[in-house]
This record gives sequence, C-alpha cells and structure tokens, in this order.
Amino acid sequence: MKSCFLLLPGLLSAALMLAGSPAPAQTPPAPMSAAAPVPHTYVSNGQTLTYYEAGHGEPLVLLPGGPGFAGNYLFGLADSLAGRYRLIIVDPRGCGRSQVPVVSSQTVNLDLDVADLESLRQHLKLDQLSLLGHSYGAQWAVAYAARYPAHAGRLVLVDPTDTDNRFQRYFIANILARLTPDERARVARYNQALKVKADPDSSLALVKLMGLAYVYDRRMAAGLSSFITPATHSEAVFQAHMQSPGYATLDLAPDARRLHTPTLLIHGRQDPLGEAVPLHVQSCLAGSQLVFINRCGHFPWLEQPREFYAALRPFLAQSAVAASVRR
Repeated sequence: MKSCFLLLPGLLSAALMLAGSPAPAQTPPAPMSAAAPVPHTYVSNGQTLTYYEAGHGEPLVLLPGGPGFAGNYLFGLADSLAGRYRLIIVDPRGCGRSQVPVVSSQTVNLDLDVADLESLRQHLKLDQLSLLGHSYGAQWAVAYAARYPAHAGRLVLVDPTDTDNRFQRYFIANILARLTPDERARVARYNQALKVKADPDSSLALVKLMGLAYVYDRRMAAGLSSFITPATHSEAVFQAHMQSPGYATLDLAPDARRLHTPTLLIHGRQDPLGEAVPLHVQSCLAGSQLVFINRCGHFPWLEQPREFYAALRPFLAQSAVAASVRR
C-alpha cells in the first residue's frame, strides 16, 4: 500500500525508493495524553499485536496513518473524547509495540491489517467496530468495511487517502511545491546522500523537512516533528505495503459503493492531498457527509481543533442514537 501518510514514512519512500528492512523492536515514547492510554495485546494470525485503551462509553477504534506509524500520535484525541467514548488505539503490525520478526510484503500489507482488525473485534467481543481512521488509516477503515460490512459501524475518515493509490502520481509534486527553493535544495541533497548510504538520522531529518508542507501554519510543524522517531514510524513497513502485490491494483470503490455505513469525512482544505481525493471518497460512500476545514492541512484535530470537534461530536452522537434505535 503506497499511501504517503501519516507523517510521511511514505513520503520519504516515494522520494527515495529505498529498500525496506526489518524494523527493530522499540518501545514508543510515553503517551502524549493526559488520559494515559493503557496498552493491551491480542493475537492475530499467530502474531501478538498491541492496542491501547482510554475512556469509557461507546467503543471507537482509532487507526493511524502511514502506513508505517504507530498509534501514539492519536493519543491526544483521548483528552477530548475519552470522557464519552471507549477509545481503542491500534499499533498496526510492524509499528510501535506491534513488532513482527521480519517486515516484508508477506508479513505486512493492507489485507493483513484488515484481518488484524477483525481479530481485534473478536478479541474485544464487539458486534461492530466504529472506526476513526486518519490518512492511510481511513483507507484501512474503508477496506475493513468493504470486507466485513456486517461488522462495520460508523466511519470517520480524517484527511483520507483515496480508494485507490493513483493520487500518488501528483502528491509528491504538491509537497515540493510548498517548500522554498532552499528547502527543495536540501531535500535534493538528502536524497543524493541517501542513495549512496542508508542513514536513519538523515532519513528522519528529510521526513521532518518535508513535513513542513503538511500543515497550513508552519509553526505547527515543530510540534508534529516530535512524533517522528525510530520508535513511532517505520520506513520498512511502508516499503512492505508499497511492494505488496495488491498495491498498484487496489480499487476499493466498487465495494465501497455497496456500503450503507454512516460516514463522516473531515478534511483540511489546505491538505496537500487536495480536494479531489475526499470528494471522490465521498462519492463512493452513499449518504456520507464531507466537512472541509479552512486554514488547515493534514492534521485538523491539531490545527483547527474547534472546527474539528464541532464536526465530529454531533456525528458520533447522532449515529450512536441511530444505532440504538436500530437495535
């Protein structure tokens, strides 16, 4: 799966086309949330994986982007939502505490992510999963709903990647267009150096540099950079997704059009993904709502929290009422 998101392991890959390698097992930093999500484990396809829980109430599963990012950057949502929801935050396989012995397209891919999510549903003994996915996590959520429509509750798709991967044809150009000439020259120097020798420090520096293009207000970029560490993002996982057999031919649209799942899309109007992607995703999901947030890039809950929660909370409340009526 080539979905250059969340905070850009994919962006680095698309720029460098470096070969993947097994990711070292590392423990993520302490949770960045007053709600202190608690880690738990479950088993999927013989692999022990990790998720975190915070709060009480209706379950809501949070899926991070990348592919290649751990779930810790979503912990901040717990501060605002844990009072009314049981938040279940996933470390995808190969990321954070969900390490696998070897990272390859056979051990890490979208199909396995979907299967892991179904294993998590069974482990939690839930009839349905309500999902909030960010970036690649939103694509992952749609893929799960398409595979298991009877077990998909409401969907919240935050700055989603598309139902296919064709947006990658122009995405890197959008990123580079937002950098200054000096920054683009630095990107070129990093690229040249990394073609000669794979260097984790240079890789992370490049990711952080290009991350300036993900936000509307560049002053936000420094805070976002704190999420980019060897413990919380894996270039190898992104590479494995990109090299998986189904990457180039992915097309969730036909199955998505058959869904009748309550869905909200929230998208920063200045996200480098542009507006065509969320509009296309919305067109594939019958009855879905799309909210654009102005002066906002790829991280609306951080960049414009008031507008983000003003869109999110009523949808969660209304869809929960509708679900209780159906029961």
